[in-house]
Amino acid sequence: MTTRIDSFLVTADHICDYIPVVSTVTNLIDLFQKCVVIPLMGQERVLRSRYYTHIANKSLFRCIAVLIPFVGIIFAVTDYMHYAWLREVQALNEELGINHYPERMTALMAVRLDPEALQNYPQYQDDEVFVLAAIIRLGSAVRHASLRLRETRRILNAAIEQDGRAIRHAGPILSEDRELAFLAFEKCQEAFADINPRFQIEIEAMLAPIRENPRALEHATPEVKNYKPAVLIAVQQDGRMLQFASLRIRDTGSVVSVVVQQDGFALSYAGPNCRNCQPIVLQAVQQNGLALRFASQRLKNNFDIVLAAVQQDGRAIQYASEALRNHLDIALAAVQSNPTALLYLSDELKDNIEVVRAACNVEPLALRYASPRLQAELAGEYPNRPRRRREAQQAV
Repeated sequence: MTTRIDSFLVTADHICDYIPVVSTVTNLIDLFQKCVVIPLMGQERVLRSRYYTHIANKSLFRCIAVLIPFVGIIFAVTDYMHYAWLREVQALNEELGINHYPERMTALMAVRLDPEALQNYPQYQDDEVFVLAAIIRLGSAVRHASLRLRETRRILNAAIEQDGRAIRHAGPILSEDRELAFLAFEKCQEAFADINPRFQIEIEAMLAPIRENPRALEHATPEVKNYKPAVLIAVQQDGRMLQFASLRIRDTGSVVSVVVQQDGFALSYAGPNCRNCQPIVLQAVQQNGLALRFASQRLKNNFDIVLAAVQQDGRAIQYASEALRNHLDIALAAVQSNPTALLYLSDELKDNIEVVRAACNVEPLALRYASPRLQAELAGEYPNRPRRRREAQQAV
């Protein structure tokens, strides 16, 4: 039933692209789902749905272009002309008795648009090109491939990379392949029920000590430290365990993202790609502003990242780029979050009365970090004593 609903939604989305005004509404929904819903769903849930896979793969340019009424008609005309051209070429070649390639081209386009269409072309189910075209979009489409291809490691590996549950369609020989079984479970833990019972026992034996004590990862074998499910179990209990994972895992966004949401400082254990990934670094500094210290130089010069960091902990401004340390809005946010951030500002901002007042309104003792001129000017206004928490809250 779900497959039928997904097929209906995919067809409806194609048709709506061609209808003025309607295309605007449906593609606003598509953009919302591409930019908001799908990132929150996670790759595994997206791959389970043919509809969400279609939305994820839909061209962003097309989504934006058909927001404009009547632009969808242009797409309708070009799509129609394209298919009409294919039909004409096929008819011409049939007359000449050489209709193999146009038929193949038409079938390949159909499979690329809808991987499930592979089941409608039994003559190509033993063709690697067709099967690969289907499974790179929908891993479970490997079930329509011939037994020979389901026993071809390259084909099954590609299918599992797209959807771990594709392991259930492996031929008798590859279903006994340990590496593919472990890969399937790594890509989708729901695939556990579909892998060989012998490997289920081995996986359970690998994960059991870590479930009992996450520090077991520290003394685990390199294979375990490089196995995503094992590391995830450890870091979900204790984010610091990320430091014992392999570099590949420490540079895997889905793992690091889980860790930094509970301990932003764990960004220090992340690989270089994750330290340069804006969504991951943003999660880290929102949890602990001082995690900005471990961000890449590019992100230390990113206004949104630095602002989020200093709002969480004003002292994080010391790790921002020189340009942003001298930015008035960043400086104000920093001293309002933590008045001691005034210590890390430039001499120019330490002599800015707006910034100094913002710090001293929270904590009068912060005046000691201001320029000598402002210390003398504001000494009578801000007594040399710590402000109580209630007074600071009232001032704010």
